[in-house]
Formats: sequence, C-alpha cells, structure tokens
Amino acid sequence: MAYFRSSCSKVYPNCEFLVCSTEAKFEEFLRARAQIYAKARREYRGPMMFLDIDVLAYTPLPKNFWNENWEIALTSGTQDWPLMQFNEGVFFANDTPGAQQFLNVYADAANKVSKGLADFPGGWWISQLALTHAYEATKYTVNIKILDHAKFNFIPDKPVATNAYFIHFKGDRKKLMRQYLAGLLGTDYVDLIK
Repeated sequence: MAYFRSSCSKVYPNCEFLVCSTEAKFEEFLRARAQIYAKARREYRGPMMFLDIDVLAYTPLPKNFWNENWEIALTSGTQDWPLMQFNEGVFFANDTPGAQQFLNVYADAANKVSKGLADFPGGWWISQLALTHAYEATKYTVNIKILDHAKFNFIPDKPVATNAYFIHFKGDRKKLMRQYLAGLLGTDYVDLIK
C-alpha cells in the first residue's frame, strides 16, 4: 500500500484517495470491492480512477484524457482467456449516470458470480468476469472507451524502460515494485528496502 500511495502522490499530487477497508474473506473480497466501487460513484463527485494496490501510477495521463467523450474507460485484457476481455486493475469512471449504471451492473454481476448464481466457477477471476458482463450488458447504453493494455495497464516480467501510465505488478511480479518506484522517485533502490 505504501508503494501505491507513494506513486500516486508523486504522479497525481492533487488527487484525493478514497481508501475503503473491508473485513470480507478473500472469497467475498472481490464481490465487496465491486459493491464499494458502485457506492463510491454514487457518493462522491468528479472523475475516478480505480486502481489495485499492486499498481503504480507511473506517468501522468494526457491532459485531455478526462475531457474525451466517454463514461467508463476499461483496459483491454491479455487475451489469455476470452471470458476476461478486461483487466480491472486499472479502469476509470467519469461522473455520469451511464458510469453509475455500468458500476451497478458490475456490482450485481460480481455478487451473482460470487454466490454461484451464474454459470462461472468462483475464484480470483470473478470480478473480471463481472466486468466483462457489465460491458456486454451496457455497451449500447453507456459510452465505454477501451484503452490499450500496454499503455494503461502495463505488466512487466522484468525491469524494462516504459512510458506506460500505470504499471501492474500481478502475481509474483510484486517483487519488481520497489525498483520501478525508485526510478519514479529518483532515489536509490536500497533506500526503499526498509
């Protein structure tokens, strides 16, 4: 969490954080997170970024990013599994009724999938299945932008130079977070090992 906050504070110094904690067990966490996202969109005004805590904000978004004509912006998935068209580690919601509609459908789908009411097995992927369901259910009523995975949700396998906006350290890649954060903060890698 400290690396996440450090990178966001550096790249987006005027950004406000909404930290929501939950007592949910892992099996229920993904459902609970979808509920929190939908609730946050209802209760807070302005544009929102939804980022997993294993994501570093690395480069500022383009100045016109929030002014484009979209309500939800999703990062494309890795195509490893056709049911996971999008990766929810990084996505965005403008302050519109359409964005709220999308997040409500997403939360409802996550709830159904996690309770075994859908035709999908449970597990860590349930919220990504719910995100795909929300896309399919709202793509004709909500203005959804699909963002390039390599720029908006870059997943490194080793330390490499990148100009991505966000870097996602999925799975065992978390060990690379300190190295990328050190470069972002302009400090020595060993300074972060505490």
